[in-house]
Amino acid sequence: MKTVDYKNRLWTGKMPIREKKLQKKGTLRVGICESTPIVWKGELLMAEWTRPADMSTIGLSNAVGYIRFLNLKNGEQVGEPCGENRSFMCAIAEGDTMYVICTRRFPDDESQDHIIDIYSSSDLVHWEEHLAVITLPAPLKKAFNTSVCKDADGFTMIIETNAPREISGGGFMAVFAKSTDMIHWELLPFDRFVFCNDADHSAGNPTIRYLDGYYYIIYNDRIMSWWRFMPYIVRTPDLETYEPGLYNPMFMPDDDDKLMPFPERFTEEERAYIETAVDTNNSDSDLCEYEGKTILTYNWGNQRASGNFIAYAEYDGGLEEFLKSWF
Repeated sequence: MKTVDYKNRLWTGKMPIREKKLQKKGTLRVGICESTPIVWKGELLMAEWTRPADMSTIGLSNAVGYIRFLNLKNGEQVGEPCGENRSFMCAIAEGDTMYVICTRRFPDDESQDHIIDIYSSSDLVHWEEHLAVITLPAPLKKAFNTSVCKDADGFTMIIETNAPREISGGGFMAVFAKSTDMIHWELLPFDRFVFCNDADHSAGNPTIRYLDGYYYIIYNDRIMSWWRFMPYIVRTPDLETYEPGLYNPMFMPDDDDKLMPFPERFTEEERAYIETAVDTNNSDSDLCEYEGKTILTYNWGNQRASGNFIAYAEYDGGLEEFLKSWF
């Protein structure tokens, strides 16, 4: 991974002034790991991947996994689920259409291609399947988390994947795809356009946004030891050279993760589970702008089936201000 040398900015004291901080609000969901906050027809929603029984935690016993939308303010489901037996996910709204991007789940069959599918809907009730929009070629092995942003030329997707150590450096890396219509995608050459393909970094659950000529990527690096995953931010003008944010990691686990802004949504057992859970991880971040604020959802817990929780945080400023404040 090619990174910009920013030591001179540190030595000269030319650090950005950050008058505002991200304020954690607390836990929204138990047993959920991947989420996307998103504005849909004026309402603040959250898309989530509800995992199947063999990957679930307390209170979840679904036969298969699926993706659904919740109203973030009242916790009620909106529309109908999509993506049965798909995994991971992200969502993006473009005009009157909602798109859900997810990967096929082949946990026991390494011979299967790991394929990215897209679902689209104009009402969150009736979903159209767009299957195999991307199939990863050898030597890439699996598709995991994805994220999509709108840019100057159309849309860019970042795809978390892995590969043999000589290509990936031994951890997760990310590759990119481009589209002009959200349905037809072209994978960019990953010998040139790649993120975290070295032994020192890992591109866990990346989120991508585009602003004023830069792609901003929030991801979980493996810099910290002992199974701790924190969000880091970089930006790039070309998907080749990356500038690290000056305040990384963006945030870390603390007691505010366990706040309960809506305690009535949890059972007594779930409340006890939240209060006593091991918290070593802030990961799987995604974000949107709503009513002049930046809304960010993230996973806390221990990144195991025994502990995944979705919490959210707010920044008192728009997405542009939030992203630029790290640089």
